Amino acid sequence: ESLPEASEAPGRDMAGDSFWPQLSEAVRPGLKPQFKGFFAVNGPIRCQVQGDAVILRTDDFTLKMINTPAVLETVAKAASGILGKPVQARAELTGQAAEKNDGFQRFLNHARELDDGSGVIRFS
Repeated sequence: ESLPEASEAPGRDMAGDSFWPQLSEAVRPGLKPQFKGFFAVNGPIRCQVQGDAVILRTDDFTLKMINTPAVLETVAKAASGILGKPVQARAELTGQAAEKNDGFQRFLNHARELDDGSGVIRFS
């Protein structure tokens, strides 16, 4: 079964297709033990192919663990072999996690604006 070209399905969530299970299986042997569990088929990562990039979408904790050059290079190499073309890998927060983080950041920025230097933040 051939895989869809990224140009045919830009941004398509590949988690339900055969690509993610293949990538998971191909990546895990090349990873250090502490990273292997994150790449289980039913683990915390969802995979998306966009153009020449494989995007690993996940929660904040997992992102901090896997967003390293060694892990991303291993993923890119495995994905390139499966897709039959060179791709890069990057890790991002899932949409919901990113929105939650942005909201908290807006809150902190607002609190800083209200700080009068006394160390006490007063919301009016």
